[in-house]
Amino acid sequence: MKFVKVNALLLMLAVTATSTFACNSEPEPSATSSSATTSATTTSATTEEETTTTDPSELNEIDLVEVSDNEEDKILIYAPMNSFKSLLNTYSDVEYSIVTVDANTYQTRLDRVLASGEEAPDLFVCEYDYAARYMYSDYTISINELGISYDELDDMYDYTVYAACDSENIVKGLTWESYPSAIIYNRDVAETYLGVTEPEDVAPFFADWTSFETTAYSLSEASEGSVAAVSGLDDIWRSYTFTRTDPWLVGDELTIDASAFDFLNLATAFFDGNCTHMTSQFSVEWFDNMSNDSVLSYWGPSWLIDMLKAESPYDKFGVVRAPVDFSWGEHYMMVSCHCDMSASAAQIMRDLALNEENLQDMADRGMSVNSESIMAQVAQDESVSLTCLNGQNPYSVFNDAALNIESTHLVCNEQMYNDAFIDVTYEYVQGEREGEDAFTSAFEEELELRGII
Repeated sequence: MKFVKVNALLLMLAVTATSTFACNSEPEPSATSSSATTSATTTSATTEEETTTTDPSELNEIDLVEVSDNEEDKILIYAPMNSFKSLLNTYSDVEYSIVTVDANTYQTRLDRVLASGEEAPDLFVCEYDYAARYMYSDYTISINELGISYDELDDMYDYTVYAACDSENIVKGLTWESYPSAIIYNRDVAETYLGVTEPEDVAPFFADWTSFETTAYSLSEASEGSVAAVSGLDDIWRSYTFTRTDPWLVGDELTIDASAFDFLNLATAFFDGNCTHMTSQFSVEWFDNMSNDSVLSYWGPSWLIDMLKAESPYDKFGVVRAPVDFSWGEHYMMVSCHCDMSASAAQIMRDLALNEENLQDMADRGMSVNSESIMAQVAQDESVSLTCLNGQNPYSVFNDAALNIESTHLVCNEQMYNDAFIDVTYEYVQGEREGEDAFTSAFEEELELRGII
């Protein structure tokens, strides 16, 4: 990682004033927001100079701040999952109070308390898919304001650090997890239709998008459409989003990267060629296809292996690299502007995300942690052998992917754009098609309905 030291005051003066929840002309992160103040227009792919306010590969570090606590309080934490409390109890001695909110209402609750300041958390946790909404807002503070320097992040995977930046490339969150993703394939299907079963032999079928498309068409033809390369189009969309070089927003303008239209063409061809069963992730049908030998591959991180194993508890899967490396599912800790327990917040962040002994213990318990050195050891450990993968150690694949993931193109509300795009894609490929212009109009309408532009 490259980073530069900047004076906090000069940086503040250089930033255009925005509303507290504004994400560089994007709406505040509210489930009920309905429209943006500026109308976005679609442009073609633009140059790097036009798409970024700073060098996307360069982090900005502001002056470190000495931190302290209000001694009368315990740190108040919000989290969308019970497992965070278990982590605190195991790896930190900081006294805390925690509010665990159902994931379906978590953002709405969080938005309300951050906006009002009433019962607002000192520290809160968000999943990667929506964490950027808060990192880009004025309701979170940088890790430098907690006394944490970027030198302390050296052993983290680069992609997890860049994904935690605001628009000025200032780091605002830390994660203890790393969830690089890959292709988890069905060995039985591979043996029947590809003639091979072992990862080193299966890997060439997914080496790049062209190889994968050829594999998908051949599989559909050989099985007469009964077996698909993927269960749904959204299974491959996450990987494809990491081929993008331009962010969704350039200033006030919506930008649809050329690679997004490449995906639209791929999705159309897959639908026409019966290369997908057109399920949605986490639907009943999606889970059913894990065990009925009707799908060659599922795409995701280590926790997806656990799902596959639960649905089909036999030695029938293997792991290979995806055409483009991607990640899925990390949780980020952030500190709110209402925090008066900065020392405790900084300690928790260090305990969970930076303490090598704690991270090693997490890894020993089977977690995929945000440490290059620890996961490199796991990847090379011959004793790591998963029964459901016929003895394969998948972390050699996941670690190689993690070292190559690119996340500098991300924007506030990144996942909301991605979700809208794939939803419109499903409608487009199954309906009457009128070309890229019609798709673009439908995409813009969907973004407006969701209050993103």
